Amino acid sequence: MNHKVSLGEKIAFALGDVGCNFIWTVVGSFLTLYYTDSVGISAAVVGTIMLITRILDGISDLGMGVVIDHTHTRWGKARPWVLITAPLMGIGLILTFSVPNWLSENGKIAYVSITYILLAVIIFTACNLAYSTLTALITGRQDDRTSMTSIRYILVYAVMILISYTTMPLVEDFGWTGMSVIFGIAGMICLLITFFGTRERNIENKKNKDDNISIAKSLILLLKNKYFIVITILFVVNFINMGLTGGVGIYFARDFLGNSDLYGTMTLANYIPVMLYHKS
Repeated sequence: MNHKVSLGEKIAFALGDVGCNFIWTVVGSFLTLYYTDSVGISAAVVGTIMLITRILDGISDLGMGVVIDHTHTRWGKARPWVLITAPLMGIGLILTFSVPNWLSENGKIAYVSITYILLAVIIFTACNLAYSTLTALITGRQDDRTSMTSIRYILVYAVMILISYTTMPLVEDFGWTGMSVIFGIAGMICLLITFFGTRERNIENKKNKDDNISIAKSLILLLKNKYFIVITILFVVNFINMGLTGGVGIYFARDFLGNSDLYGTMTLANYIPVMLYHKS
């Protein structure tokens, strides 16, 4: 539990969140633009799909948390899910940005709904929740956890700035699907580095009686806790807000400022102060 975490392992851990953001920053910032301008789906339909997805995401977070808690393997509790979802994250991103042009309007809406829900509600939830759990499982040392988190956020903000500058040029050169292949592979590699470069140590070896409680019973107990329900509602509202407003920036840069390339500068101005804060 008191094992000192090396710098290499801290960086390997941080790359997991970089991998998640190679997927989700692209989705959150550019997917709405792709759906409306390239696929031809109305913004109202896209907003409705994303709203429903965010509500479902709140439910899947709960279920995946219970699943991770009941996971016991030689690799630990969370790392197996990082390994399993690493390739699925890349595949999910590619499928999301590869809506077939030959589909009818209703067919496109069905395809978008299925692929977006699959990526956001199932794959990303499993990966990101497992990754977030790793912080406590790698070490019990508070100083290591603090430095791990600082390195994580600095690298994440750096990759978010990188994505904001490079996505549209990549789309111009390789198309939306080609762009998603590049970022999907990058995300998968980063997550695999996290799996192979970290170890879970801060795990209580002795099982208690709560370990024998079924997943269904665990869910029922949580749903009876009013404080848990309040917190869950707050998280759902917050993520709905993020989902509905996250893709506005690229439209603002393109239509109001007259240059979509300025979206990268907007992101840079937004995150540089935050990076300096975490560095300090």
